[in-house]
Amino acid sequence: MPDRGAFSNPGAEVTPLGVVETFLAAYNNKDLDQITRLLADEIHMVHYGRDIDISGADQVLTLLTRSAEGAFPDRRFHSRRRRLVDGDHVIVEQAWSATAEVDVPGYARAGETVAMNLCTIFTVTAGRIVEYVEYG
Repeated sequence: MPDRGAFSNPGAEVTPLGVVETFLAAYNNKDLDQITRLLADEIHMVHYGRDIDISGADQVLTLLTRSAEGAFPDRRFHSRRRRLVDGDHVIVEQAWSATAEVDVPGYARAGETVAMNLCTIFTVTAGRIVEYVEYG
């Protein structure tokens, strides 16, 4: 498993919003080492639009690694419309898009662009993401 060291993003505040902004940038940059440092061991991830409900940093990292290296290597979050912070909770409304490298049955054909509008609720405790719940 990659290094689970401390949060690292020069210039970013270690606040829930700073952690989430760092996570989103790391996701887009496929910086799995940075993502690893941001996830709590006990993270719970739910994506209601994709039938995902997993727990534990290892499972989440496996999913994110497959996403970065798999059928949608150019996947990215973009077009942020809102960021709301309430204590340890950060809500982000944004878009996600990617181009399928291969046919993904029931989802996309090779070369087809897929896009989703998402609302994600992050819960951050002690500088780490403990919950990631996504709708869209």
